[in-house]
Amino acid sequence: MAYCMCEVHIWSLKNQFSVPDDVIGFHHYHDKGEIISRQDQPYYEEKQQFVESRDITWTPKNKRPERLRDMIKEVEEMITQFNCVHVRWRNRQVLQLLLSNACIITIIISGHSGDIERIYIDKSFVAKLSCETICDAYLNDQFFIASHNNMSKIDFAYFTKRPPLNEAAKRLDKLSSWEPKIIQLDIPGPKGRRLDRCFSINTAQDMMLVWWSVGSGEAWPWSPMSSDRERANITILSINGPMIEVMTYFKTQCDPIHAHFSALQPHRIFTIEQELGSHGEVTARACTYEVIRGQIQTVAVVNIPLKSTVVCLARNPQEDKLLLGLSDASLVLYDEHRKITLFTRAAIPPASISWHPTGNIFLVASARADIQLFDRGFSSLDIQLVSEEHSPEKFFRISKFFKLSVTLRQISWCPFSPQSSEMMSTSMEAAFLSFS
Repeated sequence: MAYCMCEVHIWSLKNQFSVPDDVIGFHHYHDKGEIISRQDQPYYEEKQQFVESRDITWTPKNKRPERLRDMIKEVEEMITQFNCVHVRWRNRQVLQLLLSNACIITIIISGHSGDIERIYIDKSFVAKLSCETICDAYLNDQFFIASHNNMSKIDFAYFTKRPPLNEAAKRLDKLSSWEPKIIQLDIPGPKGRRLDRCFSINTAQDMMLVWWSVGSGEAWPWSPMSSDRERANITILSINGPMIEVMTYFKTQCDPIHAHFSALQPHRIFTIEQELGSHGEVTARACTYEVIRGQIQTVAVVNIPLKSTVVCLARNPQEDKLLLGLSDASLVLYDEHRKITLFTRAAIPPASISWHPTGNIFLVASARADIQLFDRGFSSLDIQLVSEEHSPEKFFRISKFFKLSVTLRQISWCPFSPQSSEMMSTSMEAAFLSFS
């Protein structure tokens, strides 16, 4: 029977893990002078020798100029204070995290393991935006854009002196050296309300989707004759070099719980809208829109009746299958080609769903960081850590290695193929998981 084998690397120096000496597939960093219990870890030195013999870091070095151990501690401190609002894989070995204070953390990952080689912290945009805290952001080699939950305004920074794109993708300069020109743009939507304004960019990177959920049953007592602009919950921004402007906006029929541009067609938009009936019935509306001549037009609407509310969702990379995770631990798969809906029950309450970039498997995770795998045929796949023994399980409990309870916040698969020239010596697949 097929099963998946994984290896976990936790980038932390905090003494908050409980990993038995015979577990060789779960790694975390050890601080210099770490105090251990010989009763709990009788083979501590032997395990250290084994791990280091595999060229995996046990204690990060602190030599200049990298000062890796200090940098890991600084990043850990920052992540406890600020949320991670955006994850960007630049390539197989370069991962960027954008925090809610607009700080950008760049992590260089080893080519043969999940270890950190270097860390760069870029504070070019800290305290330079309309608000100190951002709720979502997007970064590429041409511009940076951020939204705020306490104002209907976005910040757009265009890099006026960046190197050519083929060079920019390989460089790790501080973004201040690219001389960003920051402008603010008012966007449609209700005024004076705290809303999580989320981004999605199209494949051509010339349109940005901004969407938010306001609660379909909420009243508007301060403005009974609100304009269409104020009622909007989806906005399309046009981006042309250093110029950004509102192209169009509209209000969905039901409250959206997710919206994004297609990864295959630059003018197509997918939304999932949830409708709650008066007798408790739940319907998920899978809507497809097209941006045509600067206006949004409805292409298709599929109503999916459900037994409970949607908690999480994901569309496969081929965009012909929609997966929904429900509050009663059910999983619902809608197949667009066959026009059928499949149901199954997960072994864990789903809080996050993520498709593998090939679309062959998907990962379901609970808020407690329990992980279950399924293939695209909706069959569960067993999973286990790298081990000398065959011991696959129906789901993998990462949380059992933590001394304190943790919450899984997000999952981001590396979109780059392991067969690329950068990683010829390995066939590993990588996914970044963030906890709080």
